[in-house]
Amino acid sequence: MATRCFGDVRARTAAATDARVKTTNEILSGIRALRMYAWEEPFRQLVEDQRAREIRNVRTSALVRGLNLSIYLSLVTVASLLWSVLSAIRSFPRPTLTSSRNYMCLCV
Repeated sequence: MATRCFGDVRARTAAATDARVKTTNEILSGIRALRMYAWEEPFRQLVEDQRAREIRNVRTSALVRGLNLSIYLSLVTVASLLWSVLSAIRSFPRPTLTSSRNYMCLCV
């Protein structure tokens, strides 16, 4: 699921980057006409809008990557705690949860 989300966000980012680079190249190749007709402002706004779209996709990518990393890093701690609690509950009348048994179960 996370891989598909990474792929979708990366594809959107690449498309936004390609559009911005294409527009920038077109502006640079026709800079004389732009200056002659005073079209600098509309084209500057166009490039800024494309860059804002690109930055939004980069931020989304960073958010997805951060969420994935936080889930991955906290999963071991949550699983260890859950295992210890469930083992203690399961052996409630006669506590058989020892440190060596808990360590062996967590290592597996």
